[in-house]
Amino acid sequence: MAKEKNPREKALKKASKLVKVFSFIFILSMVFGLAMYPILNIPTVTEFIATFNLTPDAIDSTVSTVVLIIAGISFLFMIGAIIDKGKVKRSYCPYCGEPYDYEDDIEWDVSDVITDSKKRTATVQFNCTCSECGKETSFSKKLTVASLDNNGKLTEYNIYDLAKKCFKKID
Repeated sequence: MAKEKNPREKALKKASKLVKVFSFIFILSMVFGLAMYPILNIPTVTEFIATFNLTPDAIDSTVSTVVLIIAGISFLFMIGAIIDKGKVKRSYCPYCGEPYDYEDDIEWDVSDVITDSKKRTATVQFNCTCSECGKETSFSKKLTVASLDNNGKLTEYNIYDLAKKCFKKID
């Protein structure tokens, strides 16, 4: 009988699948786009296209545009899946695999604040204690807590909400 995977392993496997799927779509669309250009210039294909009163240049630009749009969208989804995978790693105990309860298991503290001309960045130290196995892990993350736009308007962000967004909501 196969050993049942813990919740962390299941969530990481799902996130990894998404990264692989969107990477595959991105690579496939780029290869397809590069391969379509010579095919569209073959005389029989050009004659077939001409029956629809379309010029080969119009077809080339349409195909290229569609392929680039597909590649761009899949690239954005791939980046989102990579970010999500990072949140999954932080949201589960690396020892027993159980999800952290944000309210009970996670403590955070601001260790350093750096202000430059356009933003204020805080280094937040997270300390996670698993309520299941009792083991502790910690990591730090830089969060932008305030920014200054081009008009000189200062926008401050709630650090509690920013800290909570570092973890994936687990249903």
